[in-house]
Amino acid sequence: QLRDAEPLARQAAHELDQAKEEQRQISARVHAAARPIFADFCDRLGIESLEAFEKRLLPATEATSERRLQFATHVSRLESQLAFETQQHAEANAKLDHLTQFLQSTEDTLAQQQAELSKEQDEMAGFVAQIEGLRSELSSLTAKYSDVSGDVHVARRELELGQKGLDAASKELGAKVSELERAMAEKAAVLRRCKIEDIALPLLRGSLQALALEAGAGAGTDSQLAESYLSQLSIADTQSSLASLQDADDIVPDYSLLPQQARTGASATVDQKFQDDISRLTAEVDALNPNPHARERMEAAQARLRDIEAEHNEARQEARDAKTAFQVVRKERHEKFMRCYNHLSTAIDHA
Repeated sequence: QLRDAEPLARQAAHELDQAKEEQRQISARVHAAARPIFADFCDRLGIESLEAFEKRLLPATEATSERRLQFATHVSRLESQLAFETQQHAEANAKLDHLTQFLQSTEDTLAQQQAELSKEQDEMAGFVAQIEGLRSELSSLTAKYSDVSGDVHVARRELELGQKGLDAASKELGAKVSELERAMAEKAAVLRRCKIEDIALPLLRGSLQALALEAGAGAGTDSQLAESYLSQLSIADTQSSLASLQDADDIVPDYSLLPQQARTGASATVDQKFQDDISRLTAEVDALNPNPHARERMEAAQARLRDIEAEHNEARQEARDAKTAFQVVRKERHEKFMRCYNHLSTAIDHA
């Protein structure tokens, strides 16, 4: 680019020289033409020519122009400074107005915050009063809770004592029920033995035919039969055992034919006496009149015994199932009772 600009620069310099030369020539022609015109003027002033007059007048003109330029520059500087100072003054006034507004706003905000602070202090005083009241109420409730806790402990001890009494009563009731079942079982065993051996038993009410053969028959005493029957039943299963012995309980023997001593004596002693008499009489009968059909009767009795044993096993299985069901129900009842007891105990503790 510099190489390209050099020819243009040389051409411009050449043209400038030509222009200066033309200006010099024109000035020479102007002065040559002006000499005759200003000759008288130059003579009056005592100067050689117009060029000399211009040369002498030019420094004064240049000095005046320079003074004017300096004055104009000074005026311009003063005007600029005045404008700057005016602008600074306006900005200072604007800042002052802004600061005045900010101060007023700050004072208003301070007054508002002081009012809010006073209001909050009043509210805090109210809260402090409420806290004091709540503390007093808490103290009162704590005292009441202590009193109630003492009552709860007393009630809990009474409940435990009542529970112990209930357990003792339940045990006593179970013992009584067991004793009742045992007596009923002994009665049922005797009645079944009478039915099995076709013994004509005098009755005031009921019939041996309606009695189910649920207990086993065989050799042994009535007490042993009763024990065999009781071994099939759960003593704790009160309802099941009572239901199974209801048929035997409906049968009422006629005790009026028995001697007074047999009716009032101990059952074991009377039973043993009758067993001894039966054994003795049976031995005498067998010795006097042997039975030719004893084998057939024994086989029939054995077959009947097997049938009775089958019924006995079935009844015992039913009794076991009933016992299992009773144990399940009793366990569920105990669990529900304990859940209820624990719930009440927890509720009383939390109260």
